[in-house]
Amino acid sequence: MKKISIIIPAFNEESRIEKTLDSIPEKMGEFHLEIIIVDDGSTDKTVEIIKKHYSNKKNLKILSHPKNKGKGGAIKTGMLYSTSDFALYMDADNATTIDHLKKFLKKMEESDIVIGSRVLEESKIVRQQPFYKRFLGKSGNFLIRKILRLSIYDTQCGFKLFNRNAIDLIFPECSCMGWGIDFEILKIAESKNLRVSEVPVVWEDDPDSKVTFKGYIKTVLELIKVKIKNLR
Repeated sequence: MKKISIIIPAFNEESRIEKTLDSIPEKMGEFHLEIIIVDDGSTDKTVEIIKKHYSNKKNLKILSHPKNKGKGGAIKTGMLYSTSDFALYMDADNATTIDHLKKFLKKMEESDIVIGSRVLEESKIVRQQPFYKRFLGKSGNFLIRKILRLSIYDTQCGFKLFNRNAIDLIFPECSCMGWGIDFEILKIAESKNLRVSEVPVVWEDDPDSKVTFKGYIKTVLELIKVKIKNLR
């Protein structure tokens, strides 16, 4: 049976990690699902909860960073650890649920990378972010597309699926430790002539989101970093 690794970066997720893990089955069609939690230096009971409630879950592995690196660092760790035919990374808040995977796998027949999009015509937002986050998000997405000259409509949705070739080509080159990894991945994919497909998703904002204004500033700095890197 083919295997898909589900990479979940986790930093202080004690209040919502159980709901997300409970939603992921062991099998989906012809695929066995391996769950890789990358604990990014959590200081709460995230790891304790996982070990207590999921110790008998044979398809679950926990990788740990001694100190917080950021979402990008956690995703890179999980992806490079994975040896599966495919690997998906998704957010710990379950904003885009695992049942989207079937649709993504079908699209993977003609792609190397399939990414979720919250802005396509068939996309659906169940719960909107606060106005200031929507404004910053749309402004940031505009900057990303213009500065990096990407044709992707939504680079930042945290639900992305990769085949083995794309994983091996992209992730050793990733340098963004924060939210910038989402667009860095796509820029590297472009340079490798990998096929990227964008698929509409149902997405729900979590009021306890870890995204802060400081996080937006760091992402802009990573955007500049990726742009400079691609000028060479």
